[in-house]
Amino acid sequence: MHHIKVLVIEPFDVLGSIQNRSLVVAQRLKDYNVETVFVSPKNGYSFTKEALRKGFKVYKTCSLRPVFLRDVGSLLHIIRFIKSFPKSLVEIYKVIKKEQPDIVQVNGFVCIQEAMIVALTCRRKFIWNLIGTLYPRVVIVALLPLIRLAFRRVFVSQKLIRYYFGKSNDKVIYEPVDTDKFNPNRVNVNELEALRKALSIQSTPVVGFVGSISPVKGLEYLIKSIKQLVKEKNFKIKLVIVGGVPPFQAAYYLKLKNLVHELGLDEDIIFAGYVKH
Repeated sequence: MHHIKVLVIEPFDVLGSIQNRSLVVAQRLKDYNVETVFVSPKNGYSFTKEALRKGFKVYKTCSLRPVFLRDVGSLLHIIRFIKSFPKSLVEIYKVIKKEQPDIVQVNGFVCIQEAMIVALTCRRKFIWNLIGTLYPRVVIVALLPLIRLAFRRVFVSQKLIRYYFGKSNDKVIYEPVDTDKFNPNRVNVNELEALRKALSIQSTPVVGFVGSISPVKGLEYLIKSIKQLVKEKNFKIKLVIVGGVPPFQAAYYLKLKNLVHELGLDEDIIFAGYVKH
C-alpha cells in the first residue's frame, strides 16, 4: 500500500472540536498507511500533549493569530503578531521542506501565515479547511486571492461556501458525530441523577451548550433567549454551559458572566467549565 504523509496545521493549541476531530481522523488513517504530522502555534499545549500521547509528531512554531482591536491588550497582541510574521513564515517553510508532505491541510481562516507559505511552495497539495463566520466581509474580500490559491477548499456547510465566495468545485464535509460515544441509550441514570444533584438541578428541563467560550458561538444570544423564557414566559428551565475559556477569550467570558447577572439569571444559568469527553 502506498504511503501518504499529511501535514495538518492547527489554528490553536487547544483540545477543541477541530483538534479532537483531527486526532480521530489521523488515528483512523493509520489503517490506510497514512501518516499525519501536526503543526501548532507556540501558545498552549493541551493539543500537543494529547497528540504526542497518541504517538504523533508535532512541530511548534512562533505563529500568532490575528485578533480584533478592542483594547490595549489586543493592540499589543496585534503588534506581536506583525513582528512574529516573518519568523513564522520561515519556520513553516522549514517544516514543509523537512517533512515533504503529500498533502498539507490548513485548519482555519486565521492560519494566514501557513496558508501563504503553502500556497507559494506546494499549491497543488494545499487543502484549506475554512471555518467560522466571525470575520468581517471586507477581510474575506481582501484575502480572497489567497483563498483562491488553495487547490481544494473544504467547508462544513453550504452557508460557509457562500460566505467565503466559494466555487462550484468546493467541497462540503459535514462535521461528524461519534454515535457510539454520544448515544443517549448508554446514559447511566444514576450518574445523571448525581450530576443533577451536583449542579443543584431538580426535575427542571435543561438546555445544554458544549464548546469553548468564544464570540463565534454567539452565547450572548442564547443567554438572552433564556431570559425571554424564564422572565417573560415564566418557564422553569436551566442552561448549563460546558466549556473551557481560552486565554484570549477571558474578556468575553467576563462579558457573559456580567450579562447573566444583569439579566437576573444567576440561578438559571450554570457555567460548568471544561469537562473531559
